Amino acid sequence: MKKTQVIDAIRNIKKSIISYLSLCLVVTLGIGGFLMCSEIIEGLKDGAMNYYDKAHFKDMEVISAAGFTEEDIEKVLRHEEILEAEGVTLCGGTLSTGIEKIPAELSTFTKTISLPANVEGRLPEAANECAIGKDLAQKANLSIGDTAEILIADTFSSDALKETTFIITGLSENPEYIRSHSTYHIYLPDAAWNKDVTRGISTRLYIRTDIRTDRNFFGRHYPSELDEQKKRLMPYFETLAADQKDAFEQKQRDLIHSMSDEVRAQLEASEKAIRDSEKKLAEGEETIKNAKASLLQAEQEAAAKIADAERQIAEGKEQLAQGKETLINGQWQYEAGLIELKDGEEKYLDGLREFHAAERALEEYRAEAKVIVEKGTEAWNYIWTYRKVAESYREVYPDVVPRVLDELDLVLLPSEVFYNDIAEITLPEVEALIDDRNVAEA
Repeated sequence: MKKTQVIDAIRNIKKSIISYLSLCLVVTLGIGGFLMCSEIIEGLKDGAMNYYDKAHFKDMEVISAAGFTEEDIEKVLRHEEILEAEGVTLCGGTLSTGIEKIPAELSTFTKTISLPANVEGRLPEAANECAIGKDLAQKANLSIGDTAEILIADTFSSDALKETTFIITGLSENPEYIRSHSTYHIYLPDAAWNKDVTRGISTRLYIRTDIRTDRNFFGRHYPSELDEQKKRLMPYFETLAADQKDAFEQKQRDLIHSMSDEVRAQLEASEKAIRDSEKKLAEGEETIKNAKASLLQAEQEAAAKIADAERQIAEGKEQLAQGKETLINGQWQYEAGLIELKDGEEKYLDGLREFHAAERALEEYRAEAKVIVEKGTEAWNYIWTYRKVAESYREVYPDVVPRVLDELDLVLLPSEVFYNDIAEITLPEVEALIDDRNVAEA
């Protein structure tokens, strides 16, 4: 660089000293942040390595359906790449608090590989002791010295544990699960397991190999190296599985050969009983098949009867509705008839009152008529007597007496008829006479 260029650069820096200093500060902060993150990552790696080294964490885990005996573990340890191997009995279960049942993983605690970490209290020893995870203790609100009911899941033999009620002797962490609450775990000692049921067989095998003597656990090459080692060990474990199968079959053959003649006879009888049972089962299946056919036919007939009954019910409902309507109409007619009856009763009472009034009027009229008849009779008798006297003077007064007699007859004859009729007058005639008199008065 020429001298003039250096001078120009210095001048430019002086002119924009604030921008230059800001750029330097940003670069410095970026480098500091990168270094700090690198240190944090390395610290986390170192912390995790210390945690796993302290727990003596496993490199791989082998699972077998037949399990692992002590003899199998000894065979595994003979391989030159395997440094340590330890069997673990592990199964599902539940911890009951009396309020809820919490699913958890039950296992024996190891003594050399994947050790329980951060133990508070002590690990269990007796058959009725256990240690639970700290996260499980927090969820179940349990602490050291408390008791809890622990049951094995249905997928494992229910009587694999000698006890169901355990005393909590310690709280721990399982190195298998760094994150809390991922899986709850319970450690049980070997004394808690029923050897007659488990036969001393481990369900899993934890293994540490020689790979970590030369490799960092978080090294970039560790996963690939471990995969290569698994590939190399796979034929060995396949051979071990074949040996387990051969050993199992040989035990079965030895068991069969060791049977006495009586046991063989019982076995043959049992086989015959099984064949007979299978025959009866086939016959029973045929009977069930026929019964199903009969049941289907009965269901169809029942369905038809139900449909017919439903139709009859529908018709009955319709008839019931019509009967209800007829009943309502009848009630309405009955109520209308009651009203008419009430009106008729009122009219009858009015007519009865009018009848009694007419009877009283008739009696009064008859009484008046009787008086009139009596007075008229007295007058008629007087006039009749007068006529007889006048008739005795016919010869004396021949011109006058006949005219007088005619005048008297004109009076006597209508009066006789009137008095005879009035004595025989009836109620309707009285009412007619009263009406005529009222009309006349009006």
